[in-house]
Amino acid sequence: MRVLSAVTLALVLSGCAGSRPEAASLTLTAPGTVLAYRVTDAPATYPFVVTVTQNDAAGTAFAYDLADGQSVGTVRMSASARASAPGGMLNAFGSEDYDLTDRTSVWMARDDVQRLQAGEQVAIRDGEGGYTFEIVGCDLPFAVAGAGTVATCRYVSPADPEAIYAYEELCDGGDADSCTEAETLARDGAAYIVALDDADEPLILDMQTAEFRVTLQSVE
Repeated sequence: MRVLSAVTLALVLSGCAGSRPEAASLTLTAPGTVLAYRVTDAPATYPFVVTVTQNDAAGTAFAYDLADGQSVGTVRMSASARASAPGGMLNAFGSEDYDLTDRTSVWMARDDVQRLQAGEQVAIRDGEGGYTFEIVGCDLPFAVAGAGTVATCRYVSPADPEAIYAYEELCDGGDADSCTEAETLARDGAAYIVALDDADEPLILDMQTAEFRVTLQSVE
């Protein structure tokens, strides 16, 4: 992730219906809600604060404040973008106001969610690159201060088996760091997404890629 002026934040998905996810959606995605994320871009960490200003049939919008005011602006996603986002995701925030019609940010397109819930692998663009995700499972608990424990879905982009094997070889040779890396890649893949377990409101709660991690800490 590029620090401060342009921070990569990929977006993604969730599904599964049920009363608990619906209640969580009302808590986490209603206008006026403040979502406090923590970005880890080793060795730096800094806040990413999202204030929901609109979320209805016409679209979704939020104001953002990255790194304590060093990058501020707004994002608006049209209803068509929330439904399907062939352009992928907004991946940089540089003190601008973004009007998205074929991309999403902080929410994932519902079409991608439906495909993942159906067992498909889904490629999600992130700037020049991207990841191909698949579902791991739903109805998984995730604690958020101010909202309690909410149900989530987890998605993973599988790691290259040769990369895992290479670390395992180094691990067998006594390299403890390689042991940890092999375990992490096998568990989390090249990237993972933990998102709200709600096909209509697939809000990202925790995500890690090769460049960064972003995690929802609290909600007000």
